[in-house]
Amino acid sequence: YPFEKDILAGSALDFSAMTDAPAGKYGHVQLRDGQFVFADRPDEPVRFWGTNIVWGGNFMEKEDAERVAKRLAMMGFNSVRLHHNDARMLKENPTSSHDIDPVKLDQLDYLIYCLKEEGLYVTLELYSSRKFLPHEIDELDKPVGKGFKALVTLSPSARGAWKIFARKLLTHTNPYTGMTYAEDP
Repeated sequence: YPFEKDILAGSALDFSAMTDAPAGKYGHVQLRDGQFVFADRPDEPVRFWGTNIVWGGNFMEKEDAERVAKRLAMMGFNSVRLHHNDARMLKENPTSSHDIDPVKLDQLDYLIYCLKEEGLYVTLELYSSRKFLPHEIDELDKPVGKGFKALVTLSPSARGAWKIFARKLLTHTNPYTGMTYAEDP
């Protein structure tokens, strides 16, 4: 349903004070004695309260990304899982399972930047809903969709194609943060 009401800043429903923006300012998340901590604040446990942004919702106009990030912070979230983003990230008629659309990648970059600025940590999926094209899988001669996850574990050529996608995405520098996804805490 349409959710068009924003929370009034400073009101009883504004939980943005629970975030410590920008996300990543204390370094990467680590596990210590069974609890999450930050590398630069190892003696202070941290909890994550998250939600999902799914499918095409990961790719929005800049104004919408700013509004969504602010809204999520005001709702008290400090983490977001970008779910099923990989299939929608590809070009309309991809030549491979790692043929990333630069326009959609820019939209994703900006969303991640906005979330980070509002104090939300991001989980970015690399392995959810893309399809392999027939020429990518030596062992098969047909496209693979629903069997994508299983095929990555069983097929060396599928695993190789997945690695290309993961490497492209994780070594890509987000122009809004100035870091690669792999570097960004």
